[in-house]
Amino acid sequence: MGRVLDDIVSQADPSQTYSVFLPSTYRADRSWPLLLVLDARGQGHEAAELFAAGAEAQGFIILSSDLSRSDDDARPNLRAVAAMLEDARRSLAVDPKRLYIAGLSGTARFAWALAIRGDDALPGMGPVTGVITCSGGLPDGDPRWKKPTFAAFGTAGLWDFNYSEMLAQDAVSAEHGVPHRLETFEGGHRWPPSSVAAEALEWLRIQAMRSGLETPDAAWLERIWERRRAQARTLEEIGDHVAALGRYRDLVTDFPDHPGVAELREHIGSLAAEPEVVRRQKLLAKVLEREKPFRAKVALATRALKTENSPDAGKLMQDLGIEDLKRQAAEAGDVEERDGAKRYLAIVTGQTSFYLPRELFAKGRYGGAAAALEIALTIRPENPELWYNLACARARLGQAEGAIEALRRARDEGFSDPELLATDPDLEAVRDEPGFAHLLERLRTSEPRPGTSLAPL
Repeated sequence: MGRVLDDIVSQADPSQTYSVFLPSTYRADRSWPLLLVLDARGQGHEAAELFAAGAEAQGFIILSSDLSRSDDDARPNLRAVAAMLEDARRSLAVDPKRLYIAGLSGTARFAWALAIRGDDALPGMGPVTGVITCSGGLPDGDPRWKKPTFAAFGTAGLWDFNYSEMLAQDAVSAEHGVPHRLETFEGGHRWPPSSVAAEALEWLRIQAMRSGLETPDAAWLERIWERRRAQARTLEEIGDHVAALGRYRDLVTDFPDHPGVAELREHIGSLAAEPEVVRRQKLLAKVLEREKPFRAKVALATRALKTENSPDAGKLMQDLGIEDLKRQAAEAGDVEERDGAKRYLAIVTGQTSFYLPRELFAKGRYGGAAAALEIALTIRPENPELWYNLACARARLGQAEGAIEALRRARDEGFSDPELLATDPDLEAVRDEPGFAHLLERLRTSEPRPGTSLAPL
């Protein structure tokens, strides 16, 4: 298998770096499909590794940016795409008719918009053949009236706060006759598992064969049909008829001319009419319908956190029904209710753990930031970054004892960056407090725990 090479400096734009993966079968006397990967935080290596196994199996070149961004304007991503694309054209045997872009969250929206706008967004880019949009749906102001000319593979965690957004993106694709697939997995707002990433590349290759961009390989397609049909049968045999139904429907969509489709359509009709399948699908629809009014409640809570000098985190949590949602997430009898409760909690933490605290810190509204973080910690008490940021907010508010206690909790949950603790200006007011020096010394003499260094708000 090929391997991921890191820290490649762009020839076209030396300010850009990226990781690259070439399949072990790569040679320069034939052309290869190109996948540009845009991680939400510019973690080029990790994102390239995620797609590497699928790229090896399906023969894709990967270039994965170190400088892509989710929560910024389009310019960093445009610059990253331009540099990687130009380098690939100069140095690699890429197929100009098979350009794919994968993104996560905000970079997924960017990928969709770029694929629709084409040369209008990036002159000389040419058409995009397909997108892999992970946990990020349609961009604001998306020209839905214009029929996209690319295939769209979306992914969403069942507990992702953007889950319903991905359903909407999939529906828009269906409305416009765009080849589309939405794959879900157990998890939250993140890249999918590598198995799903591999499935995305396999699916895009099927679409390339169907559209004539790649010569159809009948034996390979038949193996895919048999494997996926066996997977659906297994789901049906273990009693998960809803998941089996989804698999069968995807199979019929992807292989409309297969001789087994007619029989499969009849089976799909029977499966869809089963009372338990009907009940669960109605339940899912109800859970999704309740999301809109819940988001309205979250918007009210957000407004209070932004405008009140000393917002009451406890009252806001009560208004949002946080404790009830936590119980439902753990104890509800139906998986649709459990997943829905987890998504609702993720909607809250998506705001209160990052976006709101960052905005409120920038405005000096530390009371709102502290209340937001307290709400997030009720849902995610194991997160050291949230405890650390709460300590910073409390220190800015002059709540020394509470700040030190939050730092202790951050340490207990895995925070291990003594230099950040020693230099962060947000903690200046508590550095002379009893307990701070002891805490700092313990961090300096402890074994570092990987993955716990934080960036200050």
